[in-house]
Amino acid sequence: MEILEKLEKKYQIMLPKTYKRWFIEGGQKNDSFIGTDIDEPYLNELNDWAKELLEDSGSEYILPENAFVFAMHQGYQFMYFICDGHDDPEVWYYIEDEPMPVVKWKSFSDFIHESV
Repeated sequence: MEILEKLEKKYQIMLPKTYKRWFIEGGQKNDSFIGTDIDEPYLNELNDWAKELLEDSGSEYILPENAFVFAMHQGYQFMYFICDGHDDPEVWYYIEDEPMPVVKWKSFSDFIHESV
């Protein structure tokens, strides 16, 4: 899918297979994600928005260069994974005013199963 290729080029990453499959199959269109910026119009901006949220919250945490923020909910929490070659990477979660993100799901698949 063209949007995924553009994102990989922009961020110089390889998106995980589970994320690509979920995206291509239209998983982001599920009603479970109402209020969450998770689909195409937002994907180009989410990493920047996440960095702004960290800064505004006073966090000293810096997103790794190979991080891909795939969802932001209501502007005060976001989810991302590290693009390091794993097909089904763990998902990190950040909520406003916390010092740093935490691993909340052991895999992207777990995130999807819990979310829908």
